[in-house]
Amino acid sequence: MADKAPQTLKLKAELGGTIYRVKRGALHLVGRQEGASIRLTGPVDRKNAELDFRGEHCMLNDPGSVSGLYLNGRAVRAPVALKAGDQIRVGGVMLVVLGYE
Repeated sequence: MADKAPQTLKLKAELGGTIYRVKRGALHLVGRQEGASIRLTGPVDRKNAELDFRGEHCMLNDPGSVSGLYLNGRAVRAPVALKAGDQIRVGGVMLVVLGYE
């Protein structure tokens, strides 16, 4: 029997320790915009990042933010697959990928 594709990505805010779960099936916005799946405060854009499952992975994308989006210290310029241990800097906020469920 084949393994099921992961359904959720688990992230943790480095400061404060808030846990976020990103579920398969929708485009998730990260930023300070009301209604964002992961709503952050501080030096972040209204729409700072997008998360979307494609196949086995959750992809991280920068929708054109001003304050920047970085994965493991490198600017995100195209969609990139996330893995456990990755560090995402959204403006001035750091999120750590805990893994898939």
